[in-house]
Amino acid sequence: MSNAEAVIDAVHLTKHYGRRRGIEDVAFTVQRGEIFGFLGPNGAGKTTTIRAVLGLVHPHHGRVTIFGHPASEIDRSRLGFVPGELSLYERMTGAQLLDYLAALTRRPPLRRAALLERFALSRQDLLRPIRHYSRGMKQKVGVVQALQHDPELLVLDEPAEGLDPLMQQEFYELLGELRAEGRTVFISSHLLWEVERICDRVAIIRDGLLVTTERIDTLRQRSARRVDVQFAQANDATAFRPPEGVTVERVEGVRLTLRVPAERTAAVLDALAGIYCAAIVLFEYLLVVVYETLGTQTLGPVLQMLPPGIQALLGNENARLLTPGGFLAFLFMHPFVLVLMSAFPIAFASGALAGEVERRTIALILTRPISRRQVAGSVALTMTIGVATMCAALWGGLAMVTRIRGFGPINLVAFGWAAASGAAAFWAVGGVALLSSAAASEAGRAGGVSAAFTLASYVADYVAKLSPDWRWLKRYSLFAYWDPQGVVARGGVVWSDVAVLLGVAALTVLLGIVVFDRRDVAV
Repeated sequence: MSNAEAVIDAVHLTKHYGRRRGIEDVAFTVQRGEIFGFLGPNGAGKTTTIRAVLGLVHPHHGRVTIFGHPASEIDRSRLGFVPGELSLYERMTGAQLLDYLAALTRRPPLRRAALLERFALSRQDLLRPIRHYSRGMKQKVGVVQALQHDPELLVLDEPAEGLDPLMQQEFYELLGELRAEGRTVFISSHLLWEVERICDRVAIIRDGLLVTTERIDTLRQRSARRVDVQFAQANDATAFRPPEGVTVERVEGVRLTLRVPAERTAAVLDALAGIYCAAIVLFEYLLVVVYETLGTQTLGPVLQMLPPGIQALLGNENARLLTPGGFLAFLFMHPFVLVLMSAFPIAFASGALAGEVERRTIALILTRPISRRQVAGSVALTMTIGVATMCAALWGGLAMVTRIRGFGPINLVAFGWAAASGAAAFWAVGGVALLSSAAASEAGRAGGVSAAFTLASYVADYVAKLSPDWRWLKRYSLFAYWDPQGVVARGGVVWSDVAVLLGVAALTVLLGIVVFDRRDVAV
């Protein structure tokens, strides 16, 4: 066969991890309609090669084409993939997972019913949460999700791991049927007998280097095992005549070493946002009750008695705090509100990218016809909508509470501007979180970096208010560009401050999308 008929054509693939070699100068072709085995011990470079073929990691050298196109440009609906370390969405049911992945694939799950019957997955099984599945059931669901849309190319990283012997037999028969239909299969394994049983050709990799690529029948002829035989007498060892195809390597007294050919031996956004919004509205209600209970005559002397550090926290605007509008404007900068408003974009962005990578479910998404930029962009869009919703709740809750309590007078338009500028500030926080998440492989680490940045920004703004000597810190704080008390007092925003916040948000979101698009993703 020629390379024109190759479904996969890998040329000089090289990938290093620091000083450690992943793979070096790996080259092979997988022809249409064949089952191609990729054989090697654990740690040999099989999974790294598969990641490079699928575009999940970027090789330092070499290229890969699939169906004649670069791996980054192919129609991934033609592809089915079972990762070596299969991770599924534990909170979903089996049916929800298969529907979700079918929707991402954008092809009808024509084979699903037959596959479910073949692998003994009942309707009751699919209605259970995946976290209750055994390893074997998860592996069967992994096989079904890869095959349900009838792909032309299957990439399988040790797919029979976890299947019981009967299901393994069923799986091998299925691969034979797919080959007969003209489908192409690229399968990795560390078991020689497995590739010998199902493959047409096999490439052998060891320590990141491709050793050979052979047809199975040729490999069988060339592969052999050493067999040591011990006789009762030395004369018997010397007189032994091996059968055809078996050679004597050495004779040492009564011990005889033979070389025997192988054939001769016997795989929640809405609820969270609702909780956050309810907490904000409740806090607004409590503040109104506190103001009404204390009154300005009590509140004024209390504010005057506060130490300078606390007055700096309040913005050094005690006179404003004595008015209903000024008191409620402080709500926007209250640490409780800042924590709530910051926690959502940080938690969501961290869990949506770095969390997917950490759980290894990212492979189920990126091997569908959806690009990395679309994945990161959808996370950015959802985060933006969530932040906007929370800021709308901040303003809407204020309007509702003040109307219910008859509290005022309140300039709701000015508070609307304060909430809108707050959306820009927390979108910037979310942008930093998205950038951290795009670069990290653990949600906790991405969230920690984002939270540390947000806290440092808040502390810088606070310290800048303590003394004129520290005012230079304000330019490095996001919160220095969001002044809800000033907005309410002026009745409008300072557009230059809003422009800075929007600029930081847009820049970090775009950088996050670019970083995620170019990074390596472990599966």
